[in-house]
Amino acid sequence: MPKPGGPASGIMLGLDLGSKFIKVAEVSAKGGELELLSAGILPTPNGLFSGDTIIDPQGAAEVIKALLQQAGVHTNKVVISAKGQTSVVVRIIEVPKMKEEELADAMRWEIERHVPFAATGAVTMDYAPLQPMDTIPDEGTGEVLMAVAEEGLIKTLVDTVELAGLEPVAIDIEPLALGRCYVSKEQGLKDKTIAILQMGARSSELTVIGQDNPRLTRTLTIGGNNITSAIGNALGVSDEEAEKIKKRYATIFIEKLGVSSFAPPTPTTPPAEEESPFFPFSSAYELPPEEETPPQKVEKELPAEEKELSESVFEAILPILGDMVNELRRSFEYVRTRAGEMEIEKMIVSGGGALIKNIDKFFQQELAIPVEIGDSLKGMKINPRLSPLYLREVSPLLAIAIGLAIRDFV
Repeated sequence: MPKPGGPASGIMLGLDLGSKFIKVAEVSAKGGELELLSAGILPTPNGLFSGDTIIDPQGAAEVIKALLQQAGVHTNKVVISAKGQTSVVVRIIEVPKMKEEELADAMRWEIERHVPFAATGAVTMDYAPLQPMDTIPDEGTGEVLMAVAEEGLIKTLVDTVELAGLEPVAIDIEPLALGRCYVSKEQGLKDKTIAILQMGARSSELTVIGQDNPRLTRTLTIGGNNITSAIGNALGVSDEEAEKIKKRYATIFIEKLGVSSFAPPTPTTPPAEEESPFFPFSSAYELPPEEETPPQKVEKELPAEEKELSESVFEAILPILGDMVNELRRSFEYVRTRAGEMEIEKMIVSGGGALIKNIDKFFQQELAIPVEIGDSLKGMKINPRLSPLYLREVSPLLAIAIGLAIRDFV
């Protein structure tokens, strides 16, 4: 969603706290130009999270401080995101035309309808009409984006970043951060309908952006952990070994697919609109020292034994990806039904799952729409001290952190 009054200038840090990875991106804005000043990713040590909740703020703060030092971050002003399948709810709801002061009262009633944990504890709520109320016809309805989080979650987030020496200036939500990163800072996409699939470890998040506003947020309960388990079951190896195999050998062999490998589902039941965090695959992606040569992708034929393993991995993960395709089809049909003639014009794949080779080509064939791997750095300058080639390899993992950092700049 565009910021009223135009873009601001300054420097901001985006901090993406996850139970698998902690990611930071420091961005400056001046004269409408964005520059990535610093970025970093570290794996989250065991014991800091229980599910999606930070249980060791001091320990998390120490990791954040180490990451800030490694990445060379200078500002202490930070935007963070609230996430959690059981402690954060994001909904796009329809309301009749009303005055702004009446909308505030209406949102309190909507919390009771949509937020299961509101009855058991204090919550923090924010909302934003997706169009001015005075532009809605008298008998018409408008859409409002509502975000609700457990108050305890927000307090823990703030305590954690303050222990790390940071000053939180805002708490955001991931769908907005993703839309900001991939759509709002790209002038050519602001008037289009774009789907963003953030493929994480525990689950995946689908966000549909239309006219630079969110039109759908939905959690798909399919993520990298499902893929890892499928590989482990097929090959008879532990999850730890399956994770290593996935990172090295997971490939979609497009030539082995038919015209469409999965039958479209019956698009009659609207998908549940739930929220969930997203975490990339469990491996470290640390920025290399400046004197090192950045990693580069080298396309070469695998030895016969490794190719056979890669094909076995492909056969193991295909049913999981097929389930995801069917969920995406249902969601896209729901958008068409709900928003009249709105059609998804492109899908961007982000998060750790975007690192699976040919995942973009697979989704493009199955969904019959253009699909690309997210480049969170697009439209930005890169600090010369950073390695552009390396950053582009891990670009899908930085999307939320960058989207948080540019909150007031686009």
